[in-house]
Amino acid sequence: MSKICSFQIREKGYNEKSIKEVVAFMQESSSAEENPFAEEISFQLTQRSCMAEECEENIVYGMALYRGTALEGEVADISSHRSVVERLMELCRRNGVTETTLFDVVEDFLD
Repeated sequence: MSKICSFQIREKGYNEKSIKEVVAFMQESSSAEENPFAEEISFQLTQRSCMAEECEENIVYGMALYRGTALEGEVADISSHRSVVERLMELCRRNGVTETTLFDVVEDFLD
């Protein structure tokens, strides 16, 4: 996944059911471990300047996933709209997104 401003969100009727389906699919399709420690996962909003030349003056928002105090994953520039990333983080919290599924969930959210 590239970290440039072309990752701006296009509003496409995204809803909570969609993210639940993606998370369920990723958890079933990965021969991954069960996640008995889901309560330890937290998300934090990140903010930085856009890395692409054409938008370096803009602020972009992303999110970081922590398991306890350890940073387990981060997607740096999801949107220039803070509220969009806050909504995505809330959906991830409620639906048990883990470090294993984070990048796929964000990618599907952006598509």
